[in-house]
Amino acid sequence: MKKYFLSFFILVLFIIPAGFGQPVLDHFVSRESDKLMDGEEELRFISFNVPSLHYLEDYHPIEATHPYRLPNEFEIADALKSVKQMGGNVIRIYTLSALKKDDAGSVPRHVIAPGKFDENTFRALDKVLELANKYGVRIIIPFVCNYNYWGGIEDYAAFSGKEKEDFWADPEIISDFKETIHYVLNRENYYTGIKYKDDKAIMAWETGNELYPCPPSWTGEIAAYIKSIDMNHLVMDGWAWGIRKNSLDDPNVDIVNRHIYPQTCRPPVGPDEPQPLIDQLQAARAISKDKKPLVVGEFGLINKASTQKLLNAVIEGGTSGVLLWSLRFHNRDGGFYWHTESADFRSFHWPGFPSGEPYEETALLNLTREKAFQIRNLPLPSIPVPEPPTLLPISKASAISWQGSAGAKTYDIEHAENINGPWVTVGQDMTDDVSLHQPLFNDAMVKIGMSYYYRLKAKNSSGGSIFSNVVGPVNVEHLAVVDEMQDYSRIHSKSGTLSLELKRGTGMAKEETYRIKGQKGSQITYKVRGDISSFKAYTLFPKAISDFKFLVSPEGKKFIEVATVKKEYIYRWKPVQYDSKTIPPDSTYLKIEFSTDSQLSRIEIEYGK
Repeated sequence: MKKYFLSFFILVLFIIPAGFGQPVLDHFVSRESDKLMDGEEELRFISFNVPSLHYLEDYHPIEATHPYRLPNEFEIADALKSVKQMGGNVIRIYTLSALKKDDAGSVPRHVIAPGKFDENTFRALDKVLELANKYGVRIIIPFVCNYNYWGGIEDYAAFSGKEKEDFWADPEIISDFKETIHYVLNRENYYTGIKYKDDKAIMAWETGNELYPCPPSWTGEIAAYIKSIDMNHLVMDGWAWGIRKNSLDDPNVDIVNRHIYPQTCRPPVGPDEPQPLIDQLQAARAISKDKKPLVVGEFGLINKASTQKLLNAVIEGGTSGVLLWSLRFHNRDGGFYWHTESADFRSFHWPGFPSGEPYEETALLNLTREKAFQIRNLPLPSIPVPEPPTLLPISKASAISWQGSAGAKTYDIEHAENINGPWVTVGQDMTDDVSLHQPLFNDAMVKIGMSYYYRLKAKNSSGGSIFSNVVGPVNVEHLAVVDEMQDYSRIHSKSGTLSLELKRGTGMAKEETYRIKGQKGSQITYKVRGDISSFKAYTLFPKAISDFKFLVSPEGKKFIEVATVKKEYIYRWKPVQYDSKTIPPDSTYLKIEFSTDSQLSRIEIEYGK
């Protein structure tokens, strides 16, 4: 009977909606003088901006015409679990999106027009708040952006046919903006039934992101309007360039805010020059001390040594919290979301990977984790053993992907000819930080005509997870060579002017981490162990498209050009995918010739016996 009762109990846990479970947050965050309070305890934090937690801006499959989509529960949970493992108890998301006049019809936005809002887009934010309550992470939510990356003050002004600078004083625009505030504060969460103004997971409303040239009168009016509807939550000033006396004196503004980057210094400094950043922090803290809590809403784009000195100054000086820019999380289709932040920095991925070593990702994240627990006066715990990853459906053995596990450093992949084993390791210490919107693993140990089952486990410094779900049988019709352009190891020969591109231009190149750049006339050649049946090339053209030439040969001496089907897509650099047509028999060599300055991001070659 005990076994049946346990099974029934587990089943009930899965049936009851997660959103109606017992939240782990007991209090609204309040303030006492210049301190943030969680009940009777001071709230301090070192954590992250997770800008796309509620709204994805980095969806970059080659065919995508825009980079936006809505996150699902797996992705939101992955981000919050990662933050918790790093000792974070507060995060800041980016602003609510607003419709832009040049938006395509498929682009999701929170604000469609004055007083008109998109339900599906807001449900992603509903899910963020549901899971933030579950995992015990507070959220700072800024209402509007100074810039129009995904819609901001310029777009609110455009709703009524006015200019960006009218946003701060025009009564119609201010009324339209207040409609958004009213809707958000009174919105009832679809998953929990809790109104936003009653949700303890929200730490503070921020008037906006890096608002400039925002007059103090606007901040005072908006802060008072927020408080007239919602007395539960704090209000943070969206002015990020210094501490204004008006905000210190205004009873409706609870938190003052400073963004600190090398670029905010005058003159700008390098990533290894921390003192000007510390000077900005200490000046802001001196002004706010004994008056209002100070939060560094954004900082970063500096090296580990500079980060350590700045975080030490935060801890020692009494600043309430600081949020590093920025953390991105696992993609539900496999791998991570990526975002280029500057010429030298890209988004961080917990727990740090080889692809992030140019900006000290692993060391910097470990440092941030150490300081996050230190500021909370907590001992530094071991990183949890990863939860099992989820293996995604597999169409062929050369295209294996999985949903990663928060905190996992590597993965071991196994296959078996029978669902019960024996299992053979076919990929050891694999990482999921390489491929972007492409399969993560090619099983090179399969045999044509056989079928295989697959499973994998996640690993980190604390140990390995239990195995994932099993997927299969997968029938093998071809073998494959897959080159992600990390190095030249899969290339048989090369000539001309070629270079490996690791981080340069990634923001223009659909965030592709690894690419090979070649000049006109440069060539690379692949050799496989059987007859080539098909190939696929993913390419990028910074300027005008001039097609690659694809040639094959049976012996590597006499090559003939083969026809391809070309698919052109729209982005900053022009993405083009080439798919082979008929390939002459006995071809075992594939030569790719550059016709102009262009780049290769991925090559897939299928071949037979």
